[in-house]
Amino acid sequence: MTHVTKTDWVSQGTLYLTRLESGCAPLLTGVGYGNERLLEREFGSKLVNEREADIVAWVWENEWGAKVFGTSLGHPGDFSEASFNRMLINSVCWMTGKPLPGADAGISTWEMERVDKKPKE
Repeated sequence: MTHVTKTDWVSQGTLYLTRLESGCAPLLTGVGYGNERLLEREFGSKLVNEREADIVAWVWENEWGAKVFGTSLGHPGDFSEASFNRMLINSVCWMTGKPLPGADAGISTWEMERVDKKPKE
C-alpha cells in the first residue's frame, strides 16, 4: 500500500462479503449499505445487516513463495480512482518482485461517466 493515498472514494460496485483463508493479510476494508436480510447459501447462512464492512483487498503467500493479490473491487468506475490503480500496480510489482513506482510517478485513470446517471436532456 506504499504511496496509496487514503481517500473517501465510493465504488459504484457491490460490497462482496468475503471469507478469507488463514494466512491472508487484509489490505483494505470497504463499507456497503443495503437491506437487512438472511442469505441462505449451500455453504451456510449469513445475516446481512443494513451496514456491512468487509475486506475488499488482501494478499497471500504460499509455502513455495508464490504471491497472490485479491480484491473484490473492479467495477469499471473503480479505475477512475488513482488510489485503486496504484494499489493494482503495486500488487503486480509485489507479485513479480519488481520495484514500486515512486510517489511522484503518474498513475493513469479512466474518465468514467455512467449512462444511467446522466442528466436527462
